[in-house]
Amino acid sequence: MHAENFAPYREAAQLFADFTAELSAARTAHAHALEQLAQGPEQPAPMTLAQAAEALIRGDSPPTAGTAMARLQLEEFELRQRIERMAPMAQRLAERVELERVRAREAALAADTRTAALANAWGAAESAVKAAVAIESRLIADARAGALGNPELPRPSWLAHGF
Repeated sequence: MHAENFAPYREAAQLFADFTAELSAARTAHAHALEQLAQGPEQPAPMTLAQAAEALIRGDSPPTAGTAMARLQLEEFELRQRIERMAPMAQRLAERVELERVRAREAALAADTRTAALANAWGAAESAVKAAVAIESRLIADARAGALGNPELPRPSWLAHGF
């Protein structure tokens, strides 16, 4: 009897594991982006005048340290935003895994034959205790009606002293 035997739990746990792995990778990439920002961008390779002109004709701007820094900043910002969006989902997925684990446990216990036997045993014990309380109540009522006062009746030690 293991939670992995129940498909909803297994699926939720796998989704959570995949999601946390992706979140971890995003956090690693973000840490790397912060390191790159701290070091500054690499200096772009110098372009010839003809290469710069061709780049401008294509609509590309010639690479500069400023554009490289802006690209690094944008990359870091996008990673930070992604992590901020993913963190609450990771919490929700963790809660879903726990909920599915509880459901799996309930289903496993409901399917176990010993659960029905236990319920029957507790039902029988409850009936026996109710019968004993009823007999005791009648005996006390009869003793009081006969002017004998409040009698001391035998009770099991576990009932008198607690469990």
